[in-house]
Amino acid sequence: MQKAVLLSVTQYIVKPYTRANVVEKIHLVHANVAGTRSIEESSVVCARLGVDSETYRTLMESLLQDATEWTELLLGTRSLAGQQTLLVRLNGLKGSALSLGARTMAAQLRTAEETLEKIEAKDQEKFGPPDNLVAAIKHEIEVLQKYLQGSTHA
Repeated sequence: MQKAVLLSVTQYIVKPYTRANVVEKIHLVHANVAGTRSIEESSVVCARLGVDSETYRTLMESLLQDATEWTELLLGTRSLAGQQTLLVRLNGLKGSALSLGARTMAAQLRTAEETLEKIEAKDQEKFGPPDNLVAAIKHEIEVLQKYLQGSTHA
């Protein structure tokens, strides 16, 4: 725990733990992240990941490409089997967004995950993503693209 404090860890889980403990901690961390800047400074991300700015840019561009492709898949998926594929890819996207400091993008992807998980098998025939969910993710992609364009000119 002392090492965690030195690393600025604000939440941790000790054993034995329950599902409720884990979910509570996740919500606490999410609330903390949501209250900060929507995009972490690239220099901070580079230092944390141990990469240079060009590698950061490449990783961020890859995230944006993957998020765009995922959103298109979301729009075209009409089955529960497709939904499961979306959830698997979504998990990776969410992790990448968090690692790269795209906090609001990660939050939107978490909302997408929660929404997709709520769809039950009986809804398989009428599966389709809510318009506001798609719009929110597309908006975050645009915000991150503008951020990358701005950092090029800086």
